[in-house]
Amino acid sequence: MNKSLRNLQYYKFSAYGFEYWWWSLLFFTVVYLVENFRKPIMTGLVADEVPNEILASVLSAQSQLKTVITVLIALVIGFVADFFGVGVAITTVSLILGLIVLVIHWYKKSNK
Repeated sequence: MNKSLRNLQYYKFSAYGFEYWWWSLLFFTVVYLVENFRKPIMTGLVADEVPNEILASVLSAQSQLKTVITVLIALVIGFVADFFGVGVAITTVSLILGLIVLVIHWYKKSNK
């Protein structure tokens, strides 16, 4: 057995051995809660800022963007899950999303 395959099997085993599924459950719950708090707030903000004549188009575009992002996230989760398991995949994607949010927040704060 070649060395890279052994390393892959070690990481796969260690992911289950240290029970990363608890982390994935925690991160999945946090992402779910943030998403469900974010949607009504963002829809209200968009409705306040956008003229009524184009509001339906803007909300439709927002929905389409969310669908595209969801597809990309599902693709990454599936790819990582194939190699390391579902728990590691959800944890990894949640951490990446958290880092993206922090970078965006830092960028907006530094440009004020």
